Amino acid sequence: MARQESFIKLKGRIGDLTFYKSGGEYLARTKGGIDGDRIRTDPRFERTRENGREFLRAVKSGKLLRDAFSEHIFLTADRGMNGRLTAVFSKVVKSDHESARGERMVMLGNIALVSGFEFNGGANLESIFFGRYEAGIAEGIASVALQPFNPALNIRRPEGATHGQLIMVGGNFNFDTLTSSVVNADSDPFVLTVIRTFVSSIFRN
Repeated sequence: MARQESFIKLKGRIGDLTFYKSGGEYLARTKGGIDGDRIRTDPRFERTRENGREFLRAVKSGKLLRDAFSEHIFLTADRGMNGRLTAVFSKVVKSDHESARGERMVMLGNIALVSGFEFNGGANLESIFFGRYEAGIAEGIASVALQPFNPALNIRRPEGATHGQLIMVGGNFNFDTLTSSVVNADSDPFVLTVIRTFVSSIFRN
């Protein structure tokens, strides 16, 4: 890898050189690596093929989750969310102890590893909402119950914001067949400077 020092910055390929931008820097590298056909057919690269199949499952599972919640996260997810989500699903795949290596599946792994994942690592719910609530899932029913709270004190609001809304989203996912269904329950918009009481919200999926 080499840095491009010229005032003319290149992107693309010229001969055996590839020019690209990464991390705000313009870089160049020579063509290298192993021929793709050899990786696909050579028995010595079977482990590579196994890893590739499982990584692809992790990528597709992360995409399924992102797409299902896209309406609610497109303005809030951080730039590194895709990579973090793929890493979590890779751990789930590897936790499948029933299948052979290369055939391990998300649904046979420890799905609980996804629990607690934040679409924005720098702005989780606990750092924005300071009210008391309880959330749970039982027999296909997801429920969230909030205690009375003061929006002026219990919500960290963006500068200039005057109103807020609570949105609860639940989904049913099969990461092997890549199918999903999502439902949501929304509160009425509320002023961020007055006390408002919220009762339990329940939605089925």
